[in-house]
Amino acid sequence: MESIPGTDSVATAVAKMGQLRVLSLPVTTPLSTKANDPPRNLYVGFISMWDVVNAVWARIAKSDEVKEEAAVEQVLEGSVKDLLKEAAERSMFSPMSFLYASSITLGHLLDSFSAQRGLHRVLLQTGGHHVVVSQSDAVRILVDYTEEEQQVSPESATLLPVMLQSLRQLGFTGSDVVKMRPSDPSTNALRLMSVNNVQAVAVVDDKGVLLGTFSASDLRGLDVKTIISSLRLPAKDFLRLSASSQFTCSLDDSLLNVATKMARNKVFTLLHMFSLSLSSLSSPCHVSPFSFAGPSPVDM
Repeated sequence: MESIPGTDSVATAVAKMGQLRVLSLPVTTPLSTKANDPPRNLYVGFISMWDVVNAVWARIAKSDEVKEEAAVEQVLEGSVKDLLKEAAERSMFSPMSFLYASSITLGHLLDSFSAQRGLHRVLLQTGGHHVVVSQSDAVRILVDYTEEEQQVSPESATLLPVMLQSLRQLGFTGSDVVKMRPSDPSTNALRLMSVNNVQAVAVVDDKGVLLGTFSASDLRGLDVKTIISSLRLPAKDFLRLSASSQFTCSLDDSLLNVATKMARNKVFTLLHMFSLSLSSLSSPCHVSPFSFAGPSPVDM
């Protein structure tokens, strides 16, 4: 499993995330061992592209004298462990909120994603092995389990009756969509996401037509040297650069249909006159009384 030492620079972490086209990496620190023991590492959290961007804008907001380029340089030159500490101070997460035993039920895992806003991935620990599980992984497994119930034992199914109900029947109302114009710089999307505490911003033209969405996942693959220049592009141009797909849903869609769209296409937010995040899916699904059965754990 790919990871990054806490002593490495943020620039090194961003470059590695760009090469791997991932949005986050587990962070490790050396674990003290006896002289003849093999070296071991301890996981201490995750660093994400969203953490990096937030740190840049925090420096700009703190002082009018700090220019964008200088703020980027300050963040990239810092260490991963310092950025991790800074990100933790801005959140309400407990230090070990990302680490769980592999015996956790899928329902409890989804509840954790829902209760701790901004927690999008965790490490499952089994002995000396770990595996990364994201929100989309958890929902994908939920969808697979529901489809298996539908095929094998629909009469005794526990999740199927819930998953086949529409969002409206389940009481979802969504939330007001945060919008921006296609000509606005992409940096405005990041500001809107941070200020409004949302995971995506709708890019809407003057006629109200939805052209796309800007989300944290669009930061995947950004080059460490061109982060700011890329984010200065108008939203419409940045969306072309990121080549992100657009999916929508309505309140009359079934929960199974929505979860399937989100899991299969690895999107965190769908828009159709409202916003719906993956975290919102957890509360009706806590009835699942089974242990997580994810990908095979791998050595560090």
